[in-house]
Amino acid sequence: MPKPWTRALTTAEDIVFLRSNRNGYLFNDLGLTVPTAPGSIWGDFGKSNPASNTAIIMADAAVCPFLPASLPASPAAASSAGLWSVSINLRGAYRSYGAQAGLVLYSSQDDWAKCVLECMKDGVTRVVVASSTAGAPAVLAKIDTPATAGEELAAALRFTVSATGEITASTRVALASDLSPQGGTEGFYVDGKFDDEDAYAEAPWVAVGEPFKLAAPGVKADVDDSLDLAGGIYRVGLISHGSTEPIPSSTFSAIEVELDSKP
Repeated sequence: MPKPWTRALTTAEDIVFLRSNRNGYLFNDLGLTVPTAPGSIWGDFGKSNPASNTAIIMADAAVCPFLPASLPASPAAASSAGLWSVSINLRGAYRSYGAQAGLVLYSSQDDWAKCVLECMKDGVTRVVVASSTAGAPAVLAKIDTPATAGEELAAALRFTVSATGEITASTRVALASDLSPQGGTEGFYVDGKFDDEDAYAEAPWVAVGEPFKLAAPGVKADVDDSLDLAGGIYRVGLISHGSTEPIPSSTFSAIEVELDSKP
């Protein structure tokens, strides 16, 4: 089985931002930090209040030949394995209803799927899976996390995609304080490795809801001031938006793509 392709998100290489606000994100040794500013990708509300700084990963095929360019077709390099997965690691604390951050398969404001940490109406942060087809979004599943209102979480969020396009969402999630009581870097990808392999990276994946499929996306382009993002395919991306006040930040430390992954 090929080794996973893992990339620390410490530079802007191969990353583009929709509705970019350059002052709103920062790269450093721990990864990409993005404020969960107001805005959304949810239906009509998202069209009138679009989320800024949605990060789309555009890895060079020569660097990562099996990073999926489109769904539901499995990439050719992964067809013999039958399954591929993409996961991200992040940290954040979400204190207002709708504040969220996580992984997205994105074509446009109309067509996407997301697996995110999201603050709900009761103030509790949960792992939420949702999708949108032709501008009609729906929540597919949500599960509890260890956090009460406002507590910082460390999480890995993953989509596993079969050769037939069936998608399974899963997560590893823990209180950040349990991983780094002294404010350390556990849960992050640093110097070519995860520094918490004993406590966190080896934890079992927990499924979030049932497998689902995405419909073929529309061909309408997503309007952006710096990128002509043609419609018709899904791309791997990161989102951090939906907050009112105060505006917290989410830090994404790494993205990993793996063949023959188990859902």
